[in-house]
Amino acid sequence: MQTTAWQLPQADESSLASADLILLSADAAARARFAAAAALRSGPRLQPCDLQHLRDPEALHRAIGAARGVLIHLRAGHHYHAQILQLAALLAPRGVALAVLRDDEGTDEALDAVCNLPPSTLRRLRQLLGDQHGNPSALINQFALACGLSLLPEPN
Repeated sequence: MQTTAWQLPQADESSLASADLILLSADAAARARFAAAAALRSGPRLQPCDLQHLRDPEALHRAIGAARGVLIHLRAGHHYHAQILQLAALLAPRGVALAVLRDDEGTDEALDAVCNLPPSTLRRLRQLLGDQHGNPSALINQFALACGLSLLPEPN
């Protein structure tokens, strides 16, 4: 199914289980941009999801399947601190890359500590995520590389 900016698919368990990368965001426009970009490319599969999935970290962890990376985009005023820490604890034994990016410039040592990507990569991801007019494929590529995934399409 081809995804367009106005047809954001619901993230069900099968789409999460088959994704290489998961993007959790409360911003519907951002999810739509990334869904549209992901539909036009080959290589690692990205599944944008509503941040509401974080309300049950254990169910989200079970649904994620074989994903190699989870990027959480927190807008100012969203507080999922306990759920992010719980999800991070569940993902850590599997070696899943985790990035938590906030819109505001504030710091949260506990959330920063669960991110397992280098600070320079997190800064670059934040810059790409915040660029409303930029190419969402650039963020997908950067995050995929940070998660150890190849950008080349899988051979048939």
